[in-house]
Amino acid sequence: MKLNTKKIANSYVSSLLAKPFVILAGNSGTGKTRIANKLSEFYDVKIPDYNKSLKELFNFILENNYDMNGVKLKSVSDTAVEVYNTKNKYICISFGIIQEYVDWYSEHGISGNPVRSDMQEHGNYDGQSYSWDTTHIEKIAKFLCDYQNKEIRGVYTSNHLLIPVGADWTDNTKILGYYNPLADNGTGKYEKTDVFKFIELAGANPEIPFFLILDEMNLSHVERYFSDFLSKMELLDYTKPAEKVYFDITGYGKLELPKNLFITGTVNIDETTYMFSPKVLDRANVIEFKPDMDDVLNNLFGTSSDDEEKISDPGVAEGFMQLANEVRSGTIPPEVQPILSDIKTILLSFYKELEKCGFEFAYRTVKEIRLYAIAAYKTAVGEKPTATEIADVQILQKILPKIHGNKKQIGNLLDELEKLCTEQELKESGKKIQQMKDKLNRFQYASFI
Repeated sequence: MKLNTKKIANSYVSSLLAKPFVILAGNSGTGKTRIANKLSEFYDVKIPDYNKSLKELFNFILENNYDMNGVKLKSVSDTAVEVYNTKNKYICISFGIIQEYVDWYSEHGISGNPVRSDMQEHGNYDGQSYSWDTTHIEKIAKFLCDYQNKEIRGVYTSNHLLIPVGADWTDNTKILGYYNPLADNGTGKYEKTDVFKFIELAGANPEIPFFLILDEMNLSHVERYFSDFLSKMELLDYTKPAEKVYFDITGYGKLELPKNLFITGTVNIDETTYMFSPKVLDRANVIEFKPDMDDVLNNLFGTSSDDEEKISDPGVAEGFMQLANEVRSGTIPPEVQPILSDIKTILLSFYKELEKCGFEFAYRTVKEIRLYAIAAYKTAVGEKPTATEIADVQILQKILPKIHGNKKQIGNLLDELEKLCTEQELKESGKKIQQMKDKLNRFQYASFI
């Protein structure tokens, strides 16, 4: 899997393994969405979509011109299908009776023959169960049962989803949907979004990682549409696999926030976007994309270091999910203990300086740095990362993004942090601090992004 640089790609993987929320920030055209897509495609799994409603499934069958055991679809409505009979005319069959036959075959097997008197006694469609179109109903129901047994090809969904964020995302309905009291002729219906359905599918397949990419995440205020996720995400306890966290959704009920959902937000920095609050930055690893000048200009000739490196491969999709569970279980490998001790020494010196200006970090940050260290160690191919290398990446991704202010507020702080980076050979963090200082000198204000 080729990405822009091996270092960024591997940091992205380790960040997702440590915590399933990563922000990829940078100017437009630097490859943020590309790297997110490449990773999710690398772990792509085609999953039989058992969560399709009958309407969705019949529309799929109609679009692909499937023959349902000799029965052909003519049209699909909200509550019924029209099918052609033996005289090439069409009849209308309700979803309800089809579902009753599907339920019967699921319980007794498709080789059996439903007893019409039983269907009449226990079902809700007495007249239709005795009608001359029963043969068509049986054929359709058997076809759907075959589908449930994975015998229909092409009725699949993927374990990755890219959603462009709109400028009108002012609440969580764009993510989690809403209850529409006027739907279905006034009986009401909960309108599910693609994200909602994707979350349902992830919950039904806990052994597979599901990758949700929110493209241009800060085109709207993140806190307005994503606050539910920011809060519920902190309640996930990976040391208790059976314990679940739910969204309480008005008009629907409970929706599980599955532990196998990995969210990546891409962020453009320009005048059309909104900055992130500390609440958002504190809950994510922030990876900045800033390509070298030579890499950018070499694209003029069709060459770039983009295609030179490959990401280290933690395994197939199920292996990625297994590794994520291991990392987040809280178990520290013995060989990582001395690395964490050295990281603690580095973080202590930073904490003392940050505390003076009110930017000190807390429990969540330290915990996630620990998990990142475990992930980086487990995914390393060949030489293992040092405490200095891990601390450098995490100071860059977890601590520096929350620093912002004018020259009076952060001028001395940046000077002191730069000294620490020089003393402890934190090269990437030192480069970023220098960039922030340059911005501060030019504009009297600086922030990470």
